[in-house]
Amino acid sequence: MPRANKESFAKALQSLLRKYELDRDTYISPEYNEAQARSQFISPFFRALGWDVENEAGVPYNLCDVWEEKGETHGRPDYTFRLDAQTKFFIEAKAPCPDVSNVDHILQTKRYAWNSRDVFYAGLFDFEEILFFDASLEPDERRPRDGEAFHLIFNEYLSNIGGWHSLNSLVLFGVAYPLRFCFAKGGAFDFAFFLFVSHPQKPFNRPNSRLTPIFDHSL
Repeated sequence: MPRANKESFAKALQSLLRKYELDRDTYISPEYNEAQARSQFISPFFRALGWDVENEAGVPYNLCDVWEEKGETHGRPDYTFRLDAQTKFFIEAKAPCPDVSNVDHILQTKRYAWNSRDVFYAGLFDFEEILFFDASLEPDERRPRDGEAFHLIFNEYLSNIGGWHSLNSLVLFGVAYPLRFCFAKGGAFDFAFFLFVSHPQKPFNRPNSRLTPIFDHSL
């Protein structure tokens, strides 16, 4: 399936953001649940990036772009994103209330990747916010946000649509580089993450040990 380009993603994202902002009070209320957030915003977000979330191509299960868990996930991430039958990253979906900065949610998300043998990236997404982690670092209750690659609020998505190239190099090719420097410079996040999640053509160089972080998180 062809991946989205930056322009088509931006157009679809604008539409999703308009919908969200028009009725945001409803979406951040306790009555609005995770299943609704997934069907109305989270799955459409990744479809806009070009991922075949519903397997419209009809390929065999092991070749699907996305494995999406339905209902109770029983210790499995909500979305598993794959390329050439290899898992690239996990996304754990939540309803916008409570917010994704909840420590239990963060640790849950990071453990999905940590407990796998070959997945080193995991994100926590409720459309109101997205948190994305280098999960090569062992989850630590004392420092739950260790390895945080980026954290964006919904009203920052569009302003970050044009400069993700540095992060793309980090995620795809395993280049050691201080992630936070990307953000301090004001916009390396968007295009690189766009490329990573919409067209991950080349695998990164995996670390030799879980004790070796993929990214240099220092400034």
